[in-house]
Amino acid sequence: MLTFSELEVSPSEIDDLYDRGFAKNTKHLESGFYAFKSGNQSALVHCRGDYIDLIESKGLTFQGVKPRDSKQTCMMFSMANYPLTVAMGAAGTGKTTLACAFALHSHFKKDNNIVLLKPTSFTTKMSNAIAPIPGDHREKMAGYIDSYLFAMNNILGENFEHYLFQLEEEKKLVYQPLELVRGMNFDKSTIIIDEAQNTTPHELLTVISRVAESSKIIVMGDLQQIDIGLEPEETGLGCLLDSDLFWDSPHCGAIELDSQYRGPLAELAGEILKDLYAQKEPIKMA
Repeated sequence: MLTFSELEVSPSEIDDLYDRGFAKNTKHLESGFYAFKSGNQSALVHCRGDYIDLIESKGLTFQGVKPRDSKQTCMMFSMANYPLTVAMGAAGTGKTTLACAFALHSHFKKDNNIVLLKPTSFTTKMSNAIAPIPGDHREKMAGYIDSYLFAMNNILGENFEHYLFQLEEEKKLVYQPLELVRGMNFDKSTIIIDEAQNTTPHELLTVISRVAESSKIIVMGDLQQIDIGLEPEETGLGCLLDSDLFWDSPHCGAIELDSQYRGPLAELAGEILKDLYAQKEPIKMA
């Protein structure tokens, strides 16, 4: 369940969660994030199968980046606790900044590699354009990875270029085209794939199948920004979110961010896109 639900519970249930940190899913809630409320008390939780875990924002800080709202808290909790996190949301909701902050945190704390992926498709049409662009695949990917670099610049500050140059030299930071993923094994890494709505199911699942047990993958996208001529349920992101196997898995977390932090024009564009897609049949997403 991508939607963030509020649920009235008893005061004793809130107390029990804070005492133990988890509770049994006696209400048979669907997998997903919830805000339990009882009077003035509240608890942010994640339901996964038979258990409900308490989420506390305290300590959820990666490279100085803290969650700015409850849904960002859920994304940060998922990245910290599960091998696969899906973050949906329009541009400006903070997905890339949170993902990059977690990847940098995992590198500096655990020496994990950082692998940045993005489909090589242009806005409004499929391209797979890295082949005709001159240079090695790092140079070919330059136009696609700027969103990652902007986020890392904001996180690392004035030492941004030094850090990234050092990480690239040590092969701790890799920009990888989807076309070259097959046959690879991402070990002890944080893998981020953005614009996942522009992947086919085969492409996205191929990437996920490359992730070793020592690694984590963060899949981000917006099903209202598809550039490859597919319906939402036909894309890799839509297929993943429409799978009961995904929602039943204890290894996954998913949340849709909707608070806009970029500015009023980004919010306006997002609202217009919602209107355009309002008449389409929604995918299940649960």
